[in-house]
Amino acid sequence: MSDASIRCWGAATPFDLREAPTRATSQALAQDKAAGAVSAGESCVCAILRGENTVRCWGHVPLYVEDGAQKWTSNRAFVDVVIPRVFNLAATGANSICATTTTGEAYCWGRGSPGIDETKPTVLRVPLVSKLEMVSTGIAEDCGLDEKGSVWCWEHTRGAVPKPKRVALASPAASISASGLHACAILRDEHTVACWGHNDAGQLGNGSTIDSPAPVVVQGLDSGAMMLSVGRNHTCALVRQAVWCWGNNRYGQLGDGTVDDRPMPVRVPLDGAAIAVAAGGAHTCALLATRSIFCWGRNATGELGDGTLVSHTSPLRLRTAVD
Repeated sequence: MSDASIRCWGAATPFDLREAPTRATSQALAQDKAAGAVSAGESCVCAILRGENTVRCWGHVPLYVEDGAQKWTSNRAFVDVVIPRVFNLAATGANSICATTTTGEAYCWGRGSPGIDETKPTVLRVPLVSKLEMVSTGIAEDCGLDEKGSVWCWEHTRGAVPKPKRVALASPAASISASGLHACAILRDEHTVACWGHNDAGQLGNGSTIDSPAPVVVQGLDSGAMMLSVGRNHTCALVRQAVWCWGNNRYGQLGDGTVDDRPMPVRVPLDGAAIAVAAGGAHTCALLATRSIFCWGRNATGELGDGTLVSHTSPLRLRTAVD
């Protein structure tokens, strides 16, 4: 927001957010420090504090693994993680949170072993020689995109240092997104989309429901993809100011007015040109050029921000807008 505040809605956080968008001021969030990059996951939210090497998270924040079990924060207190030269971050809240630095390094926490202070997460550095430009976190693995367009992914191994493996893409990538048990990338050549991983609901977009450890090209999607967002079991892309989604549609998260799974992309009917899209666990939101926000899909905890707990299979315009 232009006043350095953050608007959140859905399941409760330290700000007691409910079904409708609620403002979290930078003062309450950061103790007089404005928030920089913000990333929301399935069970937590994180923000970089401007002017500090600190990532502040709240909600159910993953801390570490102990005796094979994932440990999260059990209260509503903020969790601060100091990352030198922190630049960007990605959070899912499911298993891990990762941050990149201005020098291209990546640090992740949530899957390490417990440290001396069990109220703090154990931070692990991702051992990569190449410089990472962005990172995206999933349930089973995290992925990073380096400056040459190569994509590297590493599994969530209990308490172990990440071991990145290069993904065999047909051409260098321009962007990546991971969330559930699959991941996708926009390829630089014609800005087409390729996905890999689980495909039980058609979330890879290749017309089948067969899992693929190797990247497959999304079918029926025009070139020119500019943004990509992966949900738990569905995927959405921004192509030429239009939003296209595919995969699981149990709660209407594809926005086509049905609850039918789609193994190939369907266009979301929006009232204007879209400039951004974000897929959640089972819901999706889009930002239009008019600064209006539309959301659709699951709404059991107020994810859609309309003041109700009713799910919607078609885009619903929020009463708030981005200024």
